[in-house]
Amino acid sequence: EMKWLPLPIIEGKIYADMVIDLLNQDSIPHYVKMDWTSSAYLVEAASLPNQVIRIFVPKEHLKKASSIADAILGINK
Repeated sequence: EMKWLPLPIIEGKIYADMVIDLLNQDSIPHYVKMDWTSSAYLVEAASLPNQVIRIFVPKEHLKKASSIADAILGINK
């Protein structure tokens, strides 16, 4: 059984795509959950106002995935 944990909330598809690309390069499993508007209407805009995207990764990959997301989002820890 795999426990999935969220990365920080990402506002905007461009930043989410950057994080996803790096997770793919590092072969880190993940799944993406978009807000209702984006997913219901299949909106692919670069960025919608208040667009929230959540990326979840398995617990054992959280540290590495968080450092990737933090670097893209400019979060200093």
